[in-house]
Amino acid sequence: MTVSRLVLIAAIAIALIAAAPPPDPDAPDFGKQACAWAGELAASTRADDFERELFRDPNQLPPSLHAIGAALAPSCARRADAGEFVVGLAKANARRLSDAGAPWTRVDMATLLAYQLVDPVRFAQDAKFRPRVLPLIPREMDGSIARALRERQMQELNETIGFDFDNAERVELAWQLVPRASASRKFESAPLRIPSDYDSPIEATVFVLPSRFFTPAAVETFLTAQREATPGRRLVVITDDAMKSAVGEKLARLRIDWIDSFGRDFTPWPRDPFTVARRGHDDNVVFLMRPNLQEGREEDANMPRQIISGASDSLDRALGKMEWTVASTAFHNGQVLLTPDVAWITLHALEVRNLERMGRRAIPRKQFDTAKGIDDYLALSKKSIAELEKLYGRKVRVIHALPESGKWAARKNLIDVIYGGADFDLDSLVTLVPGGDGKWTAFVADLSLDDELFRTTSEEEWSRFRSAYGIASSVDLPAALAEAQRTKRAKGLDAFVDLIAQSLEREGMTVERLPLLLVPVPLLADTATLVHRDFVVGWNNMVFERTTPTRLRANAFATYLDSVDRDVVARFRAAGVDLQLLPPLVRSVILNGGYRCASNNVRK
Repeated sequence: MTVSRLVLIAAIAIALIAAAPPPDPDAPDFGKQACAWAGELAASTRADDFERELFRDPNQLPPSLHAIGAALAPSCARRADAGEFVVGLAKANARRLSDAGAPWTRVDMATLLAYQLVDPVRFAQDAKFRPRVLPLIPREMDGSIARALRERQMQELNETIGFDFDNAERVELAWQLVPRASASRKFESAPLRIPSDYDSPIEATVFVLPSRFFTPAAVETFLTAQREATPGRRLVVITDDAMKSAVGEKLARLRIDWIDSFGRDFTPWPRDPFTVARRGHDDNVVFLMRPNLQEGREEDANMPRQIISGASDSLDRALGKMEWTVASTAFHNGQVLLTPDVAWITLHALEVRNLERMGRRAIPRKQFDTAKGIDDYLALSKKSIAELEKLYGRKVRVIHALPESGKWAARKNLIDVIYGGADFDLDSLVTLVPGGDGKWTAFVADLSLDDELFRTTSEEEWSRFRSAYGIASSVDLPAALAEAQRTKRAKGLDAFVDLIAQSLEREGMTVERLPLLLVPVPLLADTATLVHRDFVVGWNNMVFERTTPTRLRANAFATYLDSVDRDVVARFRAAGVDLQLLPPLVRSVILNGGYRCASNNVRK
């Protein structure tokens, strides 16, 4: 809860009239006095009447609720009466707002939140106080209260410190905002099957499109194009009320399965926090949540549960009574390419689990300064690979060479090359395509191809590129981008993708190379909220679906460099892939989320 919200809530004051004023919070026996005062108040006054009088003469809501909150203490013999009374107060205030109808002011919502949290400041600061309040909140609104008010109040609660997902879900269910509780759908135990990225038709695609990341126009354009590209697929969109209100009616024809986020702090990248599996005996959907939460994105771990609780009965039936569980080992979907027989990963995909084994938060700088240090790390990696093989149900292979033997200097040099790609997801660098003859083609990024791109791309295309990505008008394009591809960081990445290409050629794959642009964030006109160095504009990061035994279709983001887009589409067509490029969610791309990152798929 922000300081400004606390101040606003604390500033809402309501005078007490007939009842005795609340006790002085500085009194030595305040707790005892508060218990007696709240008990007497509950016995002598109807909650509706007290809320009405408080509404008429705002003056002392904070001290009144502070005293009632103190009366909820286990030592207070009247705590049950105090609890029932505060439930009645919150109900009365909710009914007042519901009857008045929208729009509701910030003061209206803060007042209701104050009633529900009883003592908002203490709720935010005192973990021992919260269990006294949380069981009361589900009873404080029901289906008779305007749905818009219930939805908005859930957003208020979800922005409150100490109000976690499990408590929120209990409230959502009690307030009739969701059809079910995901807590009842926790997967216990059964064989699981994780489909490959190629063989299974896609039943549903999940997108997360919050209003704090995207404009309604961008969402409308993207979802319209997605529906045209995949007319028979269910499109599941988690978003907030602001976005749905802006685009819901316009997009009604697209048959979107909307799921309310209730203001949760989700990012737009559902690929990262979970993978989708099928139960072996009945093929029902199971969401496998990664146990290794990403720093700053902890809320994303609740995406699967939000889908389960918020899905319509129709969607739930179609996907077979969805369940969820936490995976047995750390994984990163951006660092794995799942073929029917092999899960291809980078060494970076193992880092989180390796660090857990090492009991460290980061790899020591001297880890690879000796042959033994390299050997020890590779030994840990083998253990982590074994765990991933159990998770994925297939062989796990590292997509690039490893420094398993040779002189230390050469091995250390190979480590340095590998770590040139440490900041980049594998699916943004490599795309694997199966051929009809059983042979695979690998499309691998190549920064050295950018020189040709700079020579052949028209001024008109660069103008569109500048406009789409918000590059400052003072930046000299493409010269500034050309310079960015010659930095040490870019050269390190280029060496890493070259290593992958060489390794896949040795595996017998046909390797084709695609351009990749590193775009420095300082080139953008607006960098106020951006802290990362650069973002990738490339032609990988796509999602496949089998359409015939010999052909695939795929979707990815267009780049606004139309001539390159057309060339890439033609090259994939020659490889048996009907690639359709969709209008990009530019903010996602700037934050290093390509199309594959910005979606997750339920495959049959």
